[in-house]
Amino acid sequence: MMLLKDIEVVVNTNSIFMNTSRNVIGEIYFKIGDFYFPAEGWDDFVVVILGWWQKDIMNIRNDRIGTVYELDFMDGPWFVKGNKISEHTIELEFVRDKSDSQQIIFTCLCQVAQLQQSILHATEKLLTELKSRKWHSDDIEELDRIWRLLKSLN
Repeated sequence: MMLLKDIEVVVNTNSIFMNTSRNVIGEIYFKIGDFYFPAEGWDDFVVVILGWWQKDIMNIRNDRIGTVYELDFMDGPWFVKGNKISEHTIELEFVRDKSDSQQIIFTCLCQVAQLQQSILHATEKLLTELKSRKWHSDDIEELDRIWRLLKSLN
């Protein structure tokens, strides 16, 4: 039996910028011990991705055991496949999707609640920074709305 791991969703608010399409880009990645996915310092569409992951964790909480999810990144062939194996536990596979196959780079178990807390924490950190910069967009509003909803479910 695999041990439960602590998952950290890392968002580096010092790295964020808004492009001409009003998308916020910045470092976002998973950290489990000394394993990073897709890579330490990975740049991606941080607001959009956290919005997706918040919706994913909401579904993971409510769906039945055996349901499989994909926590996607926007850039590159990377995603995390989550399989709800018990009421409180999810198995995560960190996958590189190649044209002919999927390569599982790392697998671990974690508590659904712990993964949720990490996503909420990363989102709160990002939203605080976005507010301090007075940045606004539909995606940011949506992220904030889902974050408040998810937080209220705890």
